[in-house]
Amino acid sequence: MEQAFQETYGLDLKTVLTNEDEVLGSYRHAVSQLLPKATRIAWSLKKAEILKDQPSMTRRKFLYNLSRASYQKNWGKTYRPPSFWEEVVGFLTRILPKVGPLKVLQLKTPTPAAEKLFQASFNSTLDRYRRLLTQAGTGQLDLPNENFDTGAITGPGQYRLNDETHAKLLNALAKESFSGASLAVRAELLEFYGHPDAPYATKRKLKDWARIQTELEQLKKAAPPAVPPAADAPAQPGLPSE
Repeated sequence: MEQAFQETYGLDLKTVLTNEDEVLGSYRHAVSQLLPKATRIAWSLKKAEILKDQPSMTRRKFLYNLSRASYQKNWGKTYRPPSFWEEVVGFLTRILPKVGPLKVLQLKTPTPAAEKLFQASFNSTLDRYRRLLTQAGTGQLDLPNENFDTGAITGPGQYRLNDETHAKLLNALAKESFSGASLAVRAELLEFYGHPDAPYATKRKLKDWARIQTELEQLKKAAPPAVPPAADAPAQPGLPSE
């Protein structure tokens, strides 16, 4: 993950995750609590359909259980438990009536139409993932720079969060003098900001937009990233090997 983050963004993972072990541990612990609850809810709501598809299924076989001892054996004890106030908010959320602003927190069973959409999207995702694995195996992997929020490629000024994310990435790289930014990352940033007439959302804040212009100039003048020699490539005669 650290290597992928570095190659994708040109930043050390620790710049966004100050404590990797704690963050990953908290995520794993949350999932270990969520999956058992999800399977219990699924059995409660969809027991008849589950038995129709698999008549031999029992509640004990269907439910996903993960004991604390089993979890700690596999993943250890490194995670951040909820704070006191987080526990209080969670408790109040469970007991308060789901009316007014809290109505959005009410559990709603998906409609048949929503279930079909989910199943279709899941199958489509799985098919696409398999195609990508095949492409990766043949060395022909092609990953378009799509926006996962919109499902399409969003150019400058088309999606506020995309504009703000590019500004944050540019700023983070500028703080490190673009030392870790690959040529691909640099080219993407320059291309994204290469449309002066585009309605960038960040133009609304004059101070931020001025900073972006300064950082773009720094990027254009930054030294190219060092390219380490291939491990199996012999050193050229007459040149010192690095």
